[in-house]
Amino acid sequence: MGRLFWKIFLGFWLALVIAAVLTGTAVWLRHRGDTPPPEFAAPPFRVATDLAAATLRHGGVEALRAWMKEAQFRRPVAVFAVDEQGRDILDREVPPAALAAARELVDQGSDAGAARRVAAASGGSYLVFATRTPGPRLPPRRPPPLSAWQLIAIGVITSLAFSMLLAWYLTRPIRSLRWAFDAAAAGRLETRVSPRMGGRRDEIADLGRDFDRMALKLQKLVSAQRRLLHDVSHELRSPLARLQAAIGLARQSPAKLEASLERIEREANRLNHMVGEVLTLARLESGTASRPKERVDLGYLAANIAEDARFEAEAVGRGLKFNAEGDAP
Repeated sequence: MGRLFWKIFLGFWLALVIAAVLTGTAVWLRHRGDTPPPEFAAPPFRVATDLAAATLRHGGVEALRAWMKEAQFRRPVAVFAVDEQGRDILDREVPPAALAAARELVDQGSDAGAARRVAAASGGSYLVFATRTPGPRLPPRRPPPLSAWQLIAIGVITSLAFSMLLAWYLTRPIRSLRWAFDAAAAGRLETRVSPRMGGRRDEIADLGRDFDRMALKLQKLVSAQRRLLHDVSHELRSPLARLQAAIGLARQSPAKLEASLERIEREANRLNHMVGEVLTLARLESGTASRPKERVDLGYLAANIAEDARFEAEAVGRGLKFNAEGDAP
């Protein structure tokens, strides 16, 4: 795994962690001051508080006392109505923690919890709230919620896994491209990177296909150059052989020296012309020059080839005749 992998991995992971921290902080600050205790926020406690408050407001203390005596045996919820001195209307012992939480909830002016300040029909103001009945509690039906540290650990592990998977997905084709470039630099122009891209349809896959087109074009150019060198070496061998034959004839037959010199001059001019054609071909392939089309006389070309063959045949004591009829443009 290279440096790009770790840069992408750390970048995405830090972005996820910062986003999670900011979101959690905003939610905590938003609900820190107005969230009642769990028991005061539960629906059964709020319903019991609303019923007790309505009974006290419209029926008075005696009606509420009668309702509470009956309701406390039917519900797992204990409803208290406390006067200004902190005494319950049924003279029961009021849980100090629940009383303090109810007063704090009423002082905040929140209507979302199970605590109300109610004016009785017979006079007086009472604090009505509901809490869980004392005694053993039933086991919870649902598993307890995870702690804050467990949630943080789960978030960190999840973000690490997601960031690592994303970084691996982005850097894997780049490693394939690097391998392909190394192979091309080593001369293996038949290397192709598209099979390693799989089913990707993004810009990196497009880059891989561009590399394949480049490698194919380079492979064709190198093959053409090799074929050109082979053809040029083959074509140069023929006039060089005729030059050697002309030199040999001049040494064997001094009387034919003038003809041999003419042959040597002709082959030298042919070599010069051939080298010029090779240079012209190189310029045409590079795109720096253009050459108009020319008509080629095939009969004249065949006659020149036959003349070269006749001269080579004379060097070994043989002859060659060539006849051409008609036009062969």
